Amino acid sequence: MDLKGVRLRCASQSATLIVAAGLLLLVLVMKHELSELRSEMREMRQTLLVHQRRPDFLVQRRLQDRPFGSAQKMLETQSIKAHGDGALIAPIQIASLTQDGTISMPKRTRYVLIEIGCSDRHTLDDELGRRQDGFLIAFEPLLDKYAVLLARGTTRYHGTKADRAVPLAHHHQRGVVLPLAVSASGGVHNFSVGSIAGCSSLRHVNAQAGWGHWCRRQLEWRLVPSITLTAALLLSGSLPVRQIKIDAQGVDFDLIRSTAPALLRERVQSIELETRASDCNPLYEGQAGCDDVVIFMRSIGFANTSRCPSKYWFNKWEYVQCERRLVFDRVADSY
Repeated sequence: MDLKGVRLRCASQSATLIVAAGLLLLVLVMKHELSELRSEMREMRQTLLVHQRRPDFLVQRRLQDRPFGSAQKMLETQSIKAHGDGALIAPIQIASLTQDGTISMPKRTRYVLIEIGCSDRHTLDDELGRRQDGFLIAFEPLLDKYAVLLARGTTRYHGTKADRAVPLAHHHQRGVVLPLAVSASGGVHNFSVGSIAGCSSLRHVNAQAGWGHWCRRQLEWRLVPSITLTAALLLSGSLPVRQIKIDAQGVDFDLIRSTAPALLRERVQSIELETRASDCNPLYEGQAGCDDVVIFMRSIGFANTSRCPSKYWFNKWEYVQCERRLVFDRVADSY
């Protein structure tokens, strides 16, 4: 074999070796990259599993995978419930309690006032200036009126300054307001909201009343949480209750009648109720007449300080006097 042929064969073998080495190197590189890719995929999968346990991830995933009709289930992952009749309900802290489960009050407090049904006028918080030793616990289930009352706290604590916080629930330095109704049984109730806020009630308006036409127009129904009058009294701790003012539109007497008389006599000095003239038709279905209220209150040791209203009375605007606020004071020898 000549020298030229040997050279060609050697060159061919060298080229084959170079190609083989290149291919081997490429395989090694690809294998290394594949190993790194698998490692990254394992890390991503682990991260995904961790995030899947988080509520916000669940909500995002459901928003992508489900129609908007499933919002109720989404909200439940965040402790917010969409009630079956269209009510959106959220748990929220509304007051601060002591270790005994009572409302926290200043140490100098000597007595308590309780106001049930406030709206945004003629409220007891405006009277606390002359009741230096008293503390007010107020209940207002209408959130718009509750917000008005809370806003008073900002003014009382900070004047005209903006963006200032106040202690939870305080609409006064010596008073709190809670977004709760007070009912005979407690629990969540349907609440009829009137276009006139002061007509709102746990009861239906009586269309055949023949008076109180301003209360016939209903704005909407709302679900409201409620507690009993007994529970409201327990929130005040062991302090005497100088006054209970009730403006619950047709259920005032129900709250008293559902509370143990002994508890009322022991704790309460004075009770103010809105009463209906017995010779007028009920403005609210099932509303008791004043005569029955007076008889019952006297039987449990509370005497009225003024007489019942009558449809034969007229006020200065010539409106029939079918309603009147009566004050019942505890009889001394009943305590």
